[in-house]
Amino acid sequence: MDDPLSAVDTSVAEHIFDKCIVEYLSNKIRILVTHQIQFIRKATQILVLSPEGRCLGLGSYDELHSQGLDFISILSDAEREAADHKAEPDKQERELLRSFSKNSYDAKQTETLLSESINDRARRYSRSPSVVQIELSDIMGDEEDYTLEPKIQEENREVGSIGGHVYYEYVKAGAGPVLLTITLFTTLVSQGIFLYSDLWLTKFTGKNQKANAIDQDTQNFYVYVYSGLIGALFVTSLLRAITWFVMCMRASVNLHNSIFTRLLRAPIAVFDNNPVGQMLNRFSKDMGIVDEMLPFTVLRKLFETIGIIITVAIVNIYLIIPARSPLFTHVSTTLNGLASVRAYGAQEAFERQYYVYQNDHNATWFLFACTSRALGLILDWVCVGYLVAIAVVMMVFPEQIGNGGSAGLALTSAPNSNKIPPGSALTMTAEIQWGVKQSAEMESQMTSVERIIEYSRLPQEAPLASDDRHRPPPDWPSKGQIELRNVSLVYEGSTKPVLKNLCCSVKSGEKIG
Repeated sequence: MDDPLSAVDTSVAEHIFDKCIVEYLSNKIRILVTHQIQFIRKATQILVLSPEGRCLGLGSYDELHSQGLDFISILSDAEREAADHKAEPDKQERELLRSFSKNSYDAKQTETLLSESINDRARRYSRSPSVVQIELSDIMGDEEDYTLEPKIQEENREVGSIGGHVYYEYVKAGAGPVLLTITLFTTLVSQGIFLYSDLWLTKFTGKNQKANAIDQDTQNFYVYVYSGLIGALFVTSLLRAITWFVMCMRASVNLHNSIFTRLLRAPIAVFDNNPVGQMLNRFSKDMGIVDEMLPFTVLRKLFETIGIIITVAIVNIYLIIPARSPLFTHVSTTLNGLASVRAYGAQEAFERQYYVYQNDHNATWFLFACTSRALGLILDWVCVGYLVAIAVVMMVFPEQIGNGGSAGLALTSAPNSNKIPPGSALTMTAEIQWGVKQSAEMESQMTSVERIIEYSRLPQEAPLASDDRHRPPPDWPSKGQIELRNVSLVYEGSTKPVLKNLCCSVKSGEKIG
């Protein structure tokens, strides 16, 4: 038999060798020519030939091994590469296990989980330790003989605040020059009208506090102007909200289309190097944040920042940990490989790993919530002390303040809060705390935009249409004939060609298989 096992995959070759050659043909003389050295252990007589046809050894496996004959070293480069590939019957399965479970943790984690589960089951159900050892070696392979390099890329982890290019890409995806100009203009105008309405009301109350009451016409004038300002504020605020949400929705749609198009045209290596859970996280959780949460957060922060007289301290998150992705990746990959997990009895091991990721996720979010509340408490005391100082100055130096309207405006200069009634001196306290919270949330949510932009830069395959230099003539093909001249093929990331100067001709009507 002239190497019949090379035309089939590893599992089929094993089955053919064990069931057909070893068992079914056990009563016959069998001569097998092969370079797959994983099968020679079961041979009764082995003849080793050099590439030149010279006999290098003859005898059983133990006899040749005791003579110090190295089967690997006598193979040629091409045969050695094929032997290495065939000598690892479980390499693809183990790489699949690594790809199945690894996102940002070690590539051997799933193998360890399965090994622990198999050991547990073996201790419970097997009476022979030697049988357990054989089963484990068959399933997991010999780690000393095989060096596996994980292909899965770890998810990038950014340290520090979000870069300006992320905000630029987000705005660029959502608005052109015209829409951006209209949005900024309506924002500035509406905020200006809002502040001027407070100043106008202060001026009106100051007039009423004077000894001589203002006449009815002047009073009506102030009321009409203030009503006009409120109407203009309503119109500009409505335009501001419409233009802003149009820009945000366009940004979301364009970012989604960008990564979807890039992913469709990405090479196969991208899908091998990135777990399914990580890709699902981009299209589900990250896109959901960009669609639903980010527009409101950015809108509130932007509108509360513009026009505030008192400088608000903006606190950034200095460490951004994408703690959701490992959890989502573990769940999705576990569901995809549920049959393998149940086959190896690894449910408990994968459940324990899920709890580890869930604890990391909860710990990260709990830390964020606690720091936000602690920051709010500190800001409350700082702002209360600041307001007390302003009130004391107003009482000590009433001549410097002027009328009561100016004092009220100074104490309520910050925008009104949803939780505290308008006109309260504590409004500024709530607004500063709310502004810091919104800033932190926006910074956290912009990490979703950053990760989406990262996927929009995936490498792409060659274009579907050839350029003019490589485009075939309009009358091609003129006949059903294929001719290859010195064709070489190299896979991406490899330097060794799998096809070397291939020349062949397939004539019309011929069938090649």
